[in-house]
Amino acid sequence: MDTLCGEVGAVGGTTTPVQIIIDEPLLDPSMRTWTNNYLFDNQWILESNVGNTGSVVRWIRDEKLKGKTDYLELNRLAEKAPIGSGGVLSYLGPHLFDNRPPYWSVDKLGNLPVSSAILGNDDNDISCLTRSVFEANCYGVKANLLQLQEISGLSFNHIWFCGGNSMSDLWMQIQADVLGMEVMVPEVHDATAIGVAILCGMGTGYFSDRDDAVEIMVRIGKVFEPRQTESNAYQSHYCRWIETRDKLGMV
Repeated sequence: MDTLCGEVGAVGGTTTPVQIIIDEPLLDPSMRTWTNNYLFDNQWILESNVGNTGSVVRWIRDEKLKGKTDYLELNRLAEKAPIGSGGVLSYLGPHLFDNRPPYWSVDKLGNLPVSSAILGNDDNDISCLTRSVFEANCYGVKANLLQLQEISGLSFNHIWFCGGNSMSDLWMQIQADVLGMEVMVPEVHDATAIGVAILCGMGTGYFSDRDDAVEIMVRIGKVFEPRQTESNAYQSHYCRWIETRDKLGMV
């Protein structure tokens, strides 16, 4: 049963782990990532984690909008802003994962001692701020996926994305444009629940094996294709986000 080896997925929730299934334990010499055994024999997980993602969107809803709106309205606000959020850059949680000591003993953006920050100008409104948070989350996924590719030597043409964050079509389209690859979202966003059902079905003998269970239980809901013009634009915005982040870390 090796059909899942080499697949990459992200679970978008309060935080967003990005994980690759591999067929042997792979340890990062620089100790930035986590390596854990998978559920099945001879398979392992290599994980890089984007950190606070969905929790930052919740912060906008609760603090900036005083809880007077819902997540659908946040999507509508973000849609009003242009690609690049009118120059607003958010550093409120998403980071490049680094598991080395001191193990996040202070609040920082992954491997950099950077305080949370929002950069831009006074002309920008809540729409630009909201979209900048969506974009920062997507930039964080890209940065951590690139880290996993560096460590594993693997490359990908798509990523599976589940969890509450995957319920936003706008968010997933931005993610596809930022990554320049397909983002595949399952029909049931709560993939953890589906995974539990699969294991229970295997344990009771309802499914003959994992591949049989996956074929029956997992359905692709939507596939978000990267748009060429938008993807090209996002490459420069991503580079600016990374470069500014690095400069903040040197202050």
